[in-house]
Amino acid sequence: MHAFLAILLALPGSALAGKLSDPDLAKLVADPAADEDERVEAAELLAEHRALDQAALMVAACAPQDLPNVCEHVLAALEDMKGEPAMVAVDQALMVPGLDDGLRAKALTILRKQDPERADPRVPRLLTEYRKLEPGFATDLISYLPERHLTAWQDITILIATDSGAQRRVRVAALDAAEAFQHPALYDAWLGMLTDEDKKIRARCAKELGRSGLPASLVRPALMNVVQTDENGNVRAAALGSLRFYAGPELLPLLHTEVLHEKNPLAWGQAMELLEPLADASSVGTLCQLLAMQANLIDDGVVRIVHTLVRIGDPKAVPCLEALERGTSSEPVRVEARAAIDLLGGPSQARSSAMNAWSVVEIHMIDPAAPEPPPVQLGVSLDAAGAAVWATIPTP
Repeated sequence: MHAFLAILLALPGSALAGKLSDPDLAKLVADPAADEDERVEAAELLAEHRALDQAALMVAACAPQDLPNVCEHVLAALEDMKGEPAMVAVDQALMVPGLDDGLRAKALTILRKQDPERADPRVPRLLTEYRKLEPGFATDLISYLPERHLTAWQDITILIATDSGAQRRVRVAALDAAEAFQHPALYDAWLGMLTDEDKKIRARCAKELGRSGLPASLVRPALMNVVQTDENGNVRAAALGSLRFYAGPELLPLLHTEVLHEKNPLAWGQAMELLEPLADASSVGTLCQLLAMQANLIDDGVVRIVHTLVRIGDPKAVPCLEALERGTSSEPVRVEARAAIDLLGGPSQARSSAMNAWSVVEIHMIDPAAPEPPPVQLGVSLDAAGAAVWATIPTP
């Protein structure tokens, strides 16, 4: 396309073709006081001539105070010229302080196509100003990191995903990139996005936090807070599902509240599944309250509660089971209630045998004595002005 335009300009109607040498054309391109149309025409002619020796002078047109249209045509001309000097000039334009983000994006696109090795070290340096960049450009820069497998700079994806001062679109892109890298501090990115405005993002983060091996001291309180405060039932369900990887009796007060008051069927089911293997004598009162409301539950839900009471093995559950047997209109529930009463009044061995055929959800109990993995130390941080600063950054 650009070469075609240059040919058109070189036809007899062109004001400059054949009148100026390449060095003079380059000086014209770089002169901010010259006519804009003539500067653009000169850039196209230099591209047609493939005047690589003039590339360094041409890029002067990409000064921030100059006309963006001229810089755009200069970049197009350099793209058509190809070759090392042209790519050096594009690289110079890319890193001009204060250059318009759209022009930077164009320069980066050219380098990505023609000289990606030159672009690779530039991307993280541009990202040091991610708070100030136009969101679309910042998002492109972030996605470039995993696309090029630039693992040496992956720490910035966690930094941006956890930075409440960054634009939301940019934070989501950083989360995607951190997941693509499988960064060891991914839990920080998920924790950082647990309050995102998009319920799907919140549910995704809550679900991903269920990966076992993450620091329980950081993750479990955050998941419990989601269960208690998030307005969306599916998000609460995702958090309850992840709490299976951080199970322990400390969750019982939360689960007792959930199974009594949760209105979302999916979240209630997750709470009940987690309560089943954790329930102890302190759960009998809650479970009996549920049985008193059994008209609101399907038969399978009632049977699960009955089975849980049998597993706990506390005879204090017998009166509410007897009330259930008398009050239910469901024959299968009545049969289960009578069997539970008989088991609770019999030897513990019989209860254990009866429970062997009962499947419960797999949970991962936290061992308080087990050392937790230390937090991952990032090699990048924010300075007082909110710009990213690397403690160490590889040399290009």
